[in-house]
Amino acid sequence: MKIQFLISTMNRINFDFLYNIFPESLIYKINAIVINQCNKINANDVSVTFCNSNIRIFSVNEIGLSKSRNLALSYSDADICVLCDDDYIYTENCLEIITNAYSKLTYADIITFQSLNVENGKPRKKYKNSIFKHSLFNLSSVSSSEITFKLDSIKNNRLFFDENYGLGSHNLSGEDGIFLMDAFRSGLKIFHYPEFILSTTQNSTGYVLIDNPTARGKIFRRLYPNILIFLIVIFTSSLRKYSDYKNKFSFFNYFKAMYNGGKK
Repeated sequence: MKIQFLISTMNRINFDFLYNIFPESLIYKINAIVINQCNKINANDVSVTFCNSNIRIFSVNEIGLSKSRNLALSYSDADICVLCDDDYIYTENCLEIITNAYSKLTYADIITFQSLNVENGKPRKKYKNSIFKHSLFNLSSVSSSEITFKLDSIKNNRLFFDENYGLGSHNLSGEDGIFLMDAFRSGLKIFHYPEFILSTTQNSTGYVLIDNPTARGKIFRRLYPNILIFLIVIFTSSLRKYSDYKNKFSFFNYFKAMYNGGKK
C-alpha cells in the first residue's frame, strides 16, 4: 500500500520545512508530492526538484489552495493520498495508523482521522471515539488535516477541489467540505477512524468564516443548494453562533448577508 502526502506550501526557496512536518524517523520513509506556489518562475512553467527518490517538489507560478490540491492530485501515483499543509506535524506512527485503517475498512473510499492542537496537545474539536460512516450533514465540519482517500476512487469519479473556494480564491474556505460532499453525492463511502495522526496550528474553518457571512452563505449554497434558507435560519438563530457574531452583526444583518451570498 503506497501512502503519499500531498503537501501545499508557498514561496519556498529551500525545503527544510519538511523536517518540521515529519519526525526524523519518518523523513526518509515517507512518499510525498510538494506543490510550491511561488513567483520565482515564469507563468505556465513547472520546476521539478527531487529531494530524494520519494519526494518530488513542483514549483509553479500560481496561487490558490484548491489549485494546489488539484495539481498534486494530477501528479500523484499513490494508493492512498493524505492531504497536508506546511503547518502539520505528523505522529511517528501515522503511516501505521493509516495502513491499519484502510486494511480494516477495505470498502472505504475516504477515511478521516483526528488531529491535535499543537499548542496544548488537546483534540482540535470534539471527536467520536468510534468508527462511523459519515452522513451528508457532518461532512462540512471535517478539516483538510483529517482527510485521506484512495486515489483511484477520486480519479475514477472525476472528483477535484472546487477552485472557486479555499485560500487564494474569492471565498476564503469551504473547499474541503465541498470536496467531501461531491464525493458523497458520487456514491463514495466515507468513514471516520478514531486515531490521531498529526498536530496542527490550523484554525477551524468556522472561526475563519464567522466574520464573513457572505462567504459562508456561498459555501452553504454550494453544499446544500435545495435547503439554503432553512440552513441559514438554523445557523443564524443558534445561540452559540449568535454569541460569536453578535458584537459585529445584528441577527437581521447576518442573515441578510448570508442569504445574499447564497444568491451569488
